This record gives sequence, C-alpha cells and structure tokens, in this order.
Amino acid sequence: MPPRRPLYQRLLYPLAGVFFCILGIIGILLPFVPGFPALLLGLFLCSCVHAPLEAWTRGKLHALRQRMRRSKDTAGVADQNPKESARE
Repeated sequence: MPPRRPLYQRLLYPLAGVFFCILGIIGILLPFVPGFPALLLGLFLCSCVHAPLEAWTRGKLHALRQRMRRSKDTAGVADQNPKESARE
C-alpha cells in the first residue's frame, strides 16, 4: 500500500479535481473553452485520492507509454520505402 498523502494533498487534489471536471463539462458545451484536457486533468486529480483508482490510472498510463514507445520504434521501420530497400 502506498504511503498516506499529507493532509493538504488529500484536501487540495479532490477540490482541484472537481473544479477541473466542472470546467471540462463546461468546455464540452462551450466551443471556446478546452473541455477535454480539463476533464482528463480533473479525473486524474480525483483518482489520486482513491488508492484503487490511482493504481488503475497508473497502470493505464504505463501501458499507454509502452504502446507509444512501440509505435515510435516501428514508425522508423515503416517510414522506409520498400522499393528503395529492394534496389539495394
């Protein structure tokens, strides 16, 4: 089990998370406010308070990083022109 967070983090993270979730919902409805990034930030901040949800979020972020690394590694191979490599 991860160490317990300090009191200011246990109070600040949920409040900031709720604020950004509300801002994200408003942003989805209004075109000039970026809603999706604010909503993601709010959900991430709220997940930092609940231990199982934090573990799930960290696992998903780790999987996303690995997937991006794999796609970055395979992008270099896919960029090569097959006709040029056949000539060599």
